[in-house]
Amino acid sequence: MENIVDGYCSRARENEKSRMLELFRITAQFVLDFLNGAYNFSRFNQFPKER
Repeated sequence: MENIVDGYCSRARENEKSRMLELFRITAQFVLDFLNGAYNFSRFNQFPKER
């Protein structure tokens, strides 16, 4: 997979490389937000306590 991406990047124009980097940063932020949300999910009381 890395070789495929590297091959594409070597043929990409400068504006395409800038866009790919921007999309990578956005995607990385989404992943970070998702993992952070999953990590912090257990801190919330999602179910009412039984009486």
